[in-house]
Amino acid sequence: MSESTASPRPKSSPIHWLVDASPWGKILVAATDRGICLLQFRDDLSKPEEVLAREFPADHCAPAHGEAANRIHRWLSAAWQDLAAKKQTAIPLDLAGTPFQKRVWAHLRTIPPGKPSTYTAVAQAIGHPRAVRGVASACARNRVALLVPCHRVTRVGGAPGGYRWGLERKVALLQAEGGLPAAS
Repeated sequence: MSESTASPRPKSSPIHWLVDASPWGKILVAATDRGICLLQFRDDLSKPEEVLAREFPADHCAPAHGEAANRIHRWLSAAWQDLAAKKQTAIPLDLAGTPFQKRVWAHLRTIPPGKPSTYTAVAQAIGHPRAVRGVASACARNRVALLVPCHRVTRVGGAPGGYRWGLERKVALLQAEGGLPAAS
């Protein structure tokens, strides 16, 4: 299955963003009124406007204030509670991607915490058993860390594999969820 550029988001509302902390490091979060469209771990958050301009070149992005900031904080609070309780999070998302990417991301949201899957198993589950590299590519293009839990996808045999936001962070996330034994 070939990967093409993500489809643009339907125009309806601006993207509001803020910088926050998470249990796993600093994050840049952006959302529309429909849901979170970006949650990225960022070690350098000195120029969030540049990151957002690259991620959403056709959209108007503005710092979140008032109700937009409150909505994002509510969603994040609920997400952290769900993740701490090792529950699936049902935070609303507003994702732009190809139909294939959206199928992968939807499936990733069904993988229970502490029960990692493999790229091969995901490809089989979405009906494209030969699209293992496509699944890996969709994971790499995931803009919404944790909420689309691509960290729960590992190589056959259990090795963590790659992670857009760093292998150490992926291992820490898997260990926190009980999906990898803690290092001794």
